[in-house]
Amino acid sequence: MKRLFLALAIMGLFAQNTYAQRGSAKKEKTAVMKTEKSNKKSVEEKAKELTDALNAEVKLTKEQYSVIYKNNIEILTSKRAKRQAYKDTKKSITSVLTDEQRANFKEHPKLTAVDKAEMRSSKMNQMLGLDRGQYSKVVSINKELFTSIDALRAKRKNATGEREILSLKGEGKSIRDNYKKQLSEVLTPEQLKKSQSLTKNAEPTAEERAETYTKILNKKISLDAKQTSHIQAQYTKMFAELDQLDAVSQASREAILAQLTPEQAKKMKAKGKNRKK
Repeated sequence: MKRLFLALAIMGLFAQNTYAQRGSAKKEKTAVMKTEKSNKKSVEEKAKELTDALNAEVKLTKEQYSVIYKNNIEILTSKRAKRQAYKDTKKSITSVLTDEQRANFKEHPKLTAVDKAEMRSSKMNQMLGLDRGQYSKVVSINKELFTSIDALRAKRKNATGEREILSLKGEGKSIRDNYKKQLSEVLTPEQLKKSQSLTKNAEPTAEERAETYTKILNKKISLDAKQTSHIQAQYTKMFAELDQLDAVSQASREAILAQLTPEQAKKMKAKGKNRKK
């Protein structure tokens, strides 16, 4: 009997020690998370790091440094605001979902070039009254358009010189001109005239993207009318904000590149390629 009590006592000590270790580990993890959060760099600190790194590479003048630093702040602020917009929208959407729907809603849908082409084609069909043959050709033309636009956007993000930016603007015009030419071979003169309002702005509007995102979610988690209305409104608000932030970021990138000499831009481009490798 004494041996039994002794064994139980030893087991109790081990259990206490295990629980203590778990509690200690949990406290340490919490402390580390708090430290990491408090150590998160501010936009200004991160902008200074980026500008200092560029300065070390291409030797900026004081004026260049000042302008580039300010624009790096704009870009980083926009990036953080975009992340927050995605989080806020997701929180608002999940607030109107059931537990089962919430479990299946992991992240926001993503629109592919095909999704955008289908959106544009559907809108053109409603506006222009396309016949079956026209609709099939228009879908193909729109797929080519949005695939080209996505590729051009990727190039713009990696552009490192004012001359390259001007070249890409020319490429954008070429894409639009080719699109109009292709449509002119499929649509009647009257239909082509009506379609001009669409060809001026190739990208879907915030409302159009919101409608498509909501439809994608509806297919996945079966929304009711009230949920659909709330979610589409939230997505419309989010996309309008993202469009504004993207415009700010693009303007800031162009302002940075405008400050660099061709030689500096070339060095920055080479550094970017090496980093990717």
